[in-house]
Amino acid sequence: MTITLELTPHAERELQRLAARHGVAVEHYASSLIVREVDKAAALDEILRPIREGFAAAGIGENEAEVLFEQAREDESKSRGEAARER
Repeated sequence: MTITLELTPHAERELQRLAARHGVAVEHYASSLIVREVDKAAALDEILRPIREGFAAAGIGENEAEVLFEQAREDESKSRGEAARER
């Protein structure tokens, strides 16, 4: 697949610098970055699949799951803050 990207001047300079540092053409380096991110996303989807299936089986939608995770994260953050103050 061939694509055209519009980069800021800063991003273009950094891409060129990083490609040179790795000793590869800019096009190859940009392609490797995209492939790496796509592979990470696919791996994360695979890891999360059983969790998503469990939520779906329990009748919990994606938005509701996000709210539950956010609440749990906030609760954990609060309890860590309280524990730090007690020290």
